[in-house]
Amino acid sequence: MADLVGVSEGVLRSAFKNAERKEGDLRQIRESELYNILKDRDIFLKDLRQISPMLNGKQAKVILSDVCFDVAHYYSGKGYKAAHQTVGEIGRLGAPQFIFIKSGFNPQANSVILDEIEYLLAKEEIQVTKYRTGMIWLYTNPNTGEYGIGLKSLTHICGSVALKQVLTCIKQHQEHDKAFIRTGADAIVRSNIAYDTIYYFGHQSKPRKAKAKEWATKLQQIDTYIHHRCQCHQ
Repeated sequence: MADLVGVSEGVLRSAFKNAERKEGDLRQIRESELYNILKDRDIFLKDLRQISPMLNGKQAKVILSDVCFDVAHYYSGKGYKAAHQTVGEIGRLGAPQFIFIKSGFNPQANSVILDEIEYLLAKEEIQVTKYRTGMIWLYTNPNTGEYGIGLKSLTHICGSVALKQVLTCIKQHQEHDKAFIRTGADAIVRSNIAYDTIYYFGHQSKPRKAKAKEWATKLQQIDTYIHHRCQCHQ
């Protein structure tokens, strides 16, 4: 937690210790803004099964996720760059997924290893045209929090357009140099670039593709969609 907000471990230990003091013990403590945020709250994970989390043979202090966010938000407001980045990541991913990524915990068995990197994976069969279906592939890198869609999947989502057309659209994007999480075989397009591509074929190309327009509406929160599919797919 200290690393994530850019302060020393001792500073946080002191803040948490002060917050847990009884009201009668506060004569020597000046009520700081952080103290007022933390007081009268559960700060640490309490094990209900009498099994304390251990680290290197000692009982570990595990901070609850809501406290993690509030501490990061406090230090972000004080101008700490590390805390500002942490708040941004928590906001984008949500506290549970943020903690999963930072701790290396992978709750999902369905994954694939590409170039020695393990991605959480979800596959979904969709109706491409009236008479044809196609498979789309969704990816999450649990180490970086990056979300993406398989390049070939975009040809289906965009309404059965040619791969060459998809690649041309991506090359014209202002962030085309950052378009791919992975290139080559089984290329993965970064989620925001994938969404802009889908939106283009649904709303701007001539002719516009009804299927792409449908998916552009469905994927307005594309990271959230991919996250839920990769974590909770059938």
